[in-house]
Amino acid sequence: MEDGSWLIATGPSGQILKVTFDSESPNFRTEVWAELNSSHALVLLSLPGGYLAVGTSPDGRIHILDKTGAVVTSVDLPVDSVLDLLPLEHEKTFLVATRNPGRIYRIDLTALLASQPDSDTSNKPIWSERGVSEFGAIRDRNVRNLALAPNGSILAGSSPSGNLYQFPAQGGSPTILVDQDRGEVTDIYVAPSGDVYVVESGSAAKNRIINTTNLSPEKNEDEKDASKPAPTIMEAATPDAFQGRSSLLVLPSDGGLPETVASRANLAIYRIVPFENVLLLPGGDDGELVDYDPVARRSLTFPGSDSVQLTDLRPWGGSAAPFSSSPTIPAD
Repeated sequence: MEDGSWLIATGPSGQILKVTFDSESPNFRTEVWAELNSSHALVLLSLPGGYLAVGTSPDGRIHILDKTGAVVTSVDLPVDSVLDLLPLEHEKTFLVATRNPGRIYRIDLTALLASQPDSDTSNKPIWSERGVSEFGAIRDRNVRNLALAPNGSILAGSSPSGNLYQFPAQGGSPTILVDQDRGEVTDIYVAPSGDVYVVESGSAAKNRIINTTNLSPEKNEDEKDASKPAPTIMEAATPDAFQGRSSLLVLPSDGGLPETVASRANLAIYRIVPFENVLLLPGGDDGELVDYDPVARRSLTFPGSDSVQLTDLRPWGGSAAPFSSSPTIPAD
């Protein structure tokens, strides 16, 4: 934001928090900046005119907020989650990547702000009047993330197949650049050279799912049947650490075949963060941090770890990333 603070999307209360840092001390202040009529705010995107787009789950809604944090309009999409937002250059339009089903929608901000939202949110809005159109579709369940290629085409990563799609600039049928049976594209980074880097993580085990057993409410003492044994209470299973493999792929700008340049077992990499001359790769359930040097073509592991998930990094002062494919915070 203009005052140097950051906006953070949260759940399950659907709040947008404003975090203000003190650059001369480790102190910070947190306050509620906006309240949404949704349980989870998953992704944020700064828009022209000081507006902020927020994608939510599990209602698949796009909220448009003004500089004060007030919701000025909303639109419901026939999906259960919005996973990523991508601004289009030189236009007041942006793309929306969704989950279940895997779709990409184009939204014209000017038309959306000028339209009247439906009073009954259970009915589909008239999209042509609200500036909403379908940009593309995939057969996979999730369009996990989006990125803009140097030639103007749109790159989209999917899960649970872990494919990389390329859509024409105006939308339509995609070309599959990376075709896999199972996995998840967790991030896409387009380097200034035009090379495209993709992180793909895959695991055959269901270690990200916590299985629970639904039990009927226990009867009171008068209703219990003494002839039947007491039911066995099954506790929720504790998820194991990630047991798959994460790989960093590069698609050369000259149109060459995809190449795996780094791969780590038992490490779930979530982001590609360009910093100076290397690509930082945060992830893992043990707080590990690795990197890849595109010039030296080697990968390094930084010392020190903790039992936490590193899901993202941002530069703090000093050198800034030349470009980040993640269209989230800070908000202008």
